[in-house]
Formats: sequence, C-alpha cells, structure tokens
Amino acid sequence: MKVCGIIAEYDPFHNGHAYLIDCLRQQHGATHLVAVMSGHVTQRGSLSCFDKWTRTQAALMGGIDLVLELPAPFACASAEYFARSGIQILQKLGCVSLLGFGSESGNLTALKDLAKACWEVEKNGMVAAKLEAGMSYPRARMEAVAGLTGVEASLLSHPNDLLAVEYLKALRTTDSPAGSIQPVAVPRKGVSHDAPVPDGGFASASFLRRICNDPVFCNTLQDFVPPAAFSLYQEALKMQHAPAALENLEQAVLYRLRFASPQDFSVLPDVTEGLEHRLFRAAAVCNSIAEFLQLAKTKRYTHSRLRRILFCLLAGITKEDTALDPYIRVLGMNVKGREILAAARKTASCRPSPLFKQLAAVHPRLAEIECHVSALRSLSLGKSECLAEEFQKSPVLLNENNENVEI
Repeated sequence: MKVCGIIAEYDPFHNGHAYLIDCLRQQHGATHLVAVMSGHVTQRGSLSCFDKWTRTQAALMGGIDLVLELPAPFACASAEYFARSGIQILQKLGCVSLLGFGSESGNLTALKDLAKACWEVEKNGMVAAKLEAGMSYPRARMEAVAGLTGVEASLLSHPNDLLAVEYLKALRTTDSPAGSIQPVAVPRKGVSHDAPVPDGGFASASFLRRICNDPVFCNTLQDFVPPAAFSLYQEALKMQHAPAALENLEQAVLYRLRFASPQDFSVLPDVTEGLEHRLFRAAAVCNSIAEFLQLAKTKRYTHSRLRRILFCLLAGITKEDTALDPYIRVLGMNVKGREILAAARKTASCRPSPLFKQLAAVHPRLAEIECHVSALRSLSLGKSECLAEEFQKSPVLLNENNENVEI
C-alpha cells in the first residue's frame, strides 16, 4: 500500500483535481489517496460555496479514498499555517508516504531550494526589515529571497508554487522523521489559479463558484467537473444548500464590526503592529464588507489577509486557537479509505474518528469553533440549523460501486 496525501479545498472539485489524482496514481504509484480538506470556511476567508459533505462525496467519487477535515482555525489561515496544519494531520496518520500537489512550475528541485531560502530569510531578519519599510509580507519575502544568489524568487508569485513552498517548509521543520513523506510536484494543467476564463476542459475554482450564481450555469459547469460531481452540485443548488457567501450576512457582519473594540481585533490571527487600530477605524465608518476591506487595505496588508481577519472576528477565532493541536476527523471514505484507517490504527499518533461527539470531548475548543462556522454558513443561506448540526451529520460512506451506505 502506497498512501499519498493531498491538502485541498475542493470548492468545487473539478477536472483539474481529477487530473492531479490520475497523475499521482498512474505516474507516481499511489494506491491510496487521502485528502485533508477545509470544512465550511476556506483559506481565502470565505464560506465554502458548497457544503463540506457535498464536497466530500464529490472528492470520493472523483478518486479520493479518505477525506479528513482541516479544522476551521487552520483552514482560514495564511498559507504557512494552512500548509503546516495539513501536513501535521497527514503525519499523524503515520502511514502516508507521499504528498502530492499541483504546481505552476512543476520543478521540485527549484521549489525545494526556494523553501530553504524562505526559511533562511525568515530566520535571519531580512523579511522583518522589509516589513518595517512598509512592504506586504509576500513582497518582502520575495525581495529578500531574490537577494540570495541562484534562487528563483519569482515562483513565489505563483499561487500553487507558493503553497508548494509552504508544504516543503512544513515537511522540513516538523517533528516527523526526515524523509517519511516525500513531496511530488505535478505540473498544473489548463488554466492558472483564479483564472477568469476557462481553457479547454479546465476552469479555475473561482470561475466555477462565480457561475453558480448564474441561472444558466448548468450549461457551463458540467464542462469542467466530473459527471458525478456535477449531479451533486445540481442537487445542492436545487435544494438551496449552495452557493453560500458571507455577503449574504452583510447586515449582521456590519453589526459585529460596529461593536468591535481594538482589543477584539488585537487577539485575532494576522493582526500585528497596531493593525487593530486601523481595523477599528474602518469598522466605525464602513457601510459594507467591501468598504471595510477597502478602508483597511494598504500595500502592507493584502485583501485576502484582511478578509481572513474579518472571518475570524465573526467566528471567534483567536491567535491562541491557531496554536491548538488539530484532530483527525473523518468526513468520508470508500473501501480503500477503510484500508487506510486500518493501517493507521497501528501507526497513528492520535485516533482518527468519524464521530464528532468523540472529537468534541477531547478538543472542545476546536469543536465549538466548527459549530460557529457551520452556523454562519447555514444562516448565509437563509436556514436556521442549530449549533448541533455538526453532531448530527454522519460521514459520507461509499461502497465499491460508489453508492452511499449507512454508517
């Protein structure tokens, strides 16, 4: 058994994701695939367009064998924390030997050199000096790395290459024995990350999320996602379980902003160097989410960073929460996924569980946050599911024919 891990959002699962899975199986010998997937909040600081149960089933029907949840404090985090937490969960299983990811460059050697260079400039203070000059973190790090002879810093401007660097840094700095998980970079095929238009049978996830708001989306979406996933998305939209968006809660968001103090902002992840005062001033006068982000934005603070901060305010996620130890929650599995869990019983450093009640007893704070995030998503859709929804949902289980079975 050769288990390969993937860290993903699958919002939604599309042909590009299926291509990566096929490459990992056909070219790199992966026999079993486990995905660590964000739940109802994504790395861009937004509610997931499709719910995590629909996305889990789409992933399983698209070639993934086991889907584990990346808890909300780590899913809604900078690329560094997002990648590190995903790696931690895979390492806790103890039976994962490969890490697969898409990459614009596909050059694993260059990415490893870049990861080492990033680690060095962050440790020696070169990045901090440029931050003090008013640069954004991404720009400061790129310029610091560019100063090292022979390092191709421009790869940091590519979203998938940037995430790849964070995966490699996490593999380099975690406590797992060196070499236990080997990285595999698969060249990205088709469109670039967040590309505004599709190319052939490939479209970016951001494009697909946008067309979900279009009444005639069915004529377009099916060209870029596997047929089984398309049927799931159709059903979710028909039942008004998607698309979710934080903007649907704009009045409630403005209410929270109006009564947030500088101290409320200061305890949030990514709030440093007095940013809480700028956020407080923006919150006092803004009349929309977009205006709040625009008023708070500077060259130093990116839009995505500010959006994550806003979401953390709403969900009650603090800096302390990002230091918690992530659990291993099973969102879904097929027959091969059960084989992965069987192997993990002998190797895992903590017990994977499909039962949220068990995890909540051991990780009460993470469970509390997950319930808050799920409530936000439900409310954004005009639904009123209570905080117990997380406890009531069962993992997705598929048999050898990709048919749902009861737990």
